[in-house]
Parts: sequence; structure tokens; C-alpha cells
Amino acid sequence: MKPETATIVTVGLLLAGSAWCVGARVATDRERANQQGRESKGEAALRAPEETRKTVKTERPAPLPSDPDALAARLRAMLRTSNQSDSTRALLELVPTLKDGDWPLVLEALDKIGMVWGSNGHALIIYAWTERDPQAAMAWAKSRNGGESYVMRAWIGKDPDAALAYLKSVAGDRSTPNVLMLAGAVGAFGKDLPRIRELLMAVPERSSRMLVQQAHPQLTGIPADTLYAWADGFEGPRRESVMELLLTNLEGVDAKLSLARRFPDDIGPEKYGSIYREWFNADEAAAFKALEELEPGPLHKSAVFGVTCALYQKRRLPEAIALTKRWPEEISQVFLSDLLLIDEMKHAELILAEIPRLQNDELKVNRYHCVLDPWFKENPEKARKWLAENEVPEQVRKEFEGR
Repeated sequence: MKPETATIVTVGLLLAGSAWCVGARVATDRERANQQGRESKGEAALRAPEETRKTVKTERPAPLPSDPDALAARLRAMLRTSNQSDSTRALLELVPTLKDGDWPLVLEALDKIGMVWGSNGHALIIYAWTERDPQAAMAWAKSRNGGESYVMRAWIGKDPDAALAYLKSVAGDRSTPNVLMLAGAVGAFGKDLPRIRELLMAVPERSSRMLVQQAHPQLTGIPADTLYAWADGFEGPRRESVMELLLTNLEGVDAKLSLARRFPDDIGPEKYGSIYREWFNADEAAAFKALEELEPGPLHKSAVFGVTCALYQKRRLPEAIALTKRWPEEISQVFLSDLLLIDEMKHAELILAEIPRLQNDELKVNRYHCVLDPWFKENPEKARKWLAENEVPEQVRKEFEGR
């Protein structure tokens, strides 16, 4: 693959928003060039061979200045445009002229002129440099926050085997930038399950969970049987991590339920909470119906938790509380105490009425404080009335009476 290949692909993505304008301009330029070519062809035929040879010159672009300020000034002049396609085209024209030592200078100059790190300009230069010399690009990228991930995506596109070899060589590094690079590589490998497996097998077992929490492989379109056979090939902690990887990244509730049913011992009933939360967000009626049809037990408990979480996240606290009262034996005290943290003062009386369900006296006092403190500040008259009409721990009454 030529050095410009990845750059051209990248630019195609960068210019997607202005493709019509650029295409029209290119077509116009091409027609103008063809017209000029036709007009000059006759003149060239009449010109003597010696004259033709004398007038043909090969112009070499001026070398880049090594002085940081001079280089920054040159790039500033080159990129002085508000048109994204024009500035990208200017960088494209610069790429073929760069020598080995120029790449870091250009990237540092982009910083110097105020281009935000991680912008299209940086990505374009990094991708092109990786096409030319991935090892050198990676060595430089280690000095920049997140730079390794840019290089790795380009490297995988250029030479996935060499990129994988490098990834395996650094798989034991548990630093955050390295883990993020490994996770990004899982996504960059696309649907290449064999290479993803090689990478996951190279990562120490204790690090695999941290990796999969950040990884987002492209699973859409892979047949379920193929995916299941691949996952079934892992053992121990890696198997647990792979199941979590699939459960998190499969698209759609049906696919996740299918995975959970295929590997019930690996997924476990506690993971159904996240599935039902997603299901409720996508189709409330279907999720409620499925919840009603579940037999009591760990799976049902997890499903109740998931739907209650979804209601709470939608700021529908009364419905969430009602669900916990319908199946009180399946609601943990920790979860209930979290639900009773005040979110909106309009729910003050609802939450205060549920606090006695907490079994820990110290936690009860805390939750009374969490509600009554802001309520007395916002609406002291209503708060005093509620306190006078309801039973509360003596400690709470002493602290709030007289306010």
C-alpha cells in the first residue's frame, strides 16, 4: 500500500460533510484542465523537441524549515482558511514532501499554531506517517496523550499482522494509555475474531476485565453460531471477560437474551438487570409483560432491579417506588436506600413515607436529613407541617423542631 493510501481514506471521511462542493470544484477544475490541454496540444506539436525539453522543469517543493517558529509560520500561512476542505487539501499536498524527521516537527507545529490535539489535521498527519513508518510513529505517539490509539488504528489498516505483533509485545503493560490502545485495537480489528482472540489471550488474565470494559468490537453481522463458538473457546477469567464483552456490545435485547440463554452459567441471572433496563428503555410494554411472566427467583429479582433502575433514570420515582413495594422481598436494602436519596423536592413526602422501610437506624436518620434539610430551606411551612403530623426518630425531631 502506498503512503498516501491511508491518508486518502482518512480525507474521504473528513470531507464527507462537504463532498458535493468539493466534487463540483474538482469536476470544474478537471474540465478546465482538459480544455487547456486541448488548446495547448496543437502548440506543443509545432514546438521543436529541444524547446519542449528546455521548458519542462521539475519543481521540488522547498524543504521545511527546522526552526519551530518558522515552520509554525509556514503552516499558519498554508492553513489560513475557514474552509475545512481547503486546509485538508493543503495538508495532503504537504504529506508527499515530508522526510523522516519532518513528521514530529509538523505535528508540533500544528500544536504551536493552536490546532486542537486530536483534530482532523493531527489525525491526517499521524495516519500518513504510520503508513510510512509505523514504528517511528508509535515511538513518538507515546509522548502524547492518546496518540498510541491514533497510530494503532492506522497501523491495523496498513498491516494487521505487524500491528498485532506489536500489541502482543506490550500486552502486559497495565498503564491507562496502553489499555486504551489495546481496547481501541479490538474495535479496529472489526470482525476479525481470530486476531481479537490472539490479542485477548496475550493480555494477562488480571488485566482482561479492565480491557473489555473499554473495548467495543464490531459484532453486527457476525452469525450467532460463529460468535458463540468463538466465545466458547475461552476459559477462566478470560471467558468471564469475553462474555461481558459480548453482553455489553451486542446490539438489541434479543441478541443479549439469546446470549444469556446460550450461556446461562457464564452470564448468570444477575446480568439480566442490565438487559431488562435496556429492554424497558426500548419497549416498556414488552419488558413489563416479560417481567410479569418470570417465575420468582434470582432472574426475576435481577429483572425487577433493571426495570426499577430504568424508571428511576427516567425520573419516574413514584413508579419505581411502587415496583419495589410490589416485590419488597426482591429489593435489597442498599438499592432501596439509593432510591430514597432526594432527586426533586416534589418527591419529598413520597421519600419520607418510605424511609421507615430501611432497617438500619443510622441510615434512616441520614435519609431523613437528606430530605428535610433542603425541604426546610425551600418550603419551611410545609416541612414543619409534615414533621408535626408524622412519626420520626427522636434524634431527627429534636434537630428539626423549632426551625
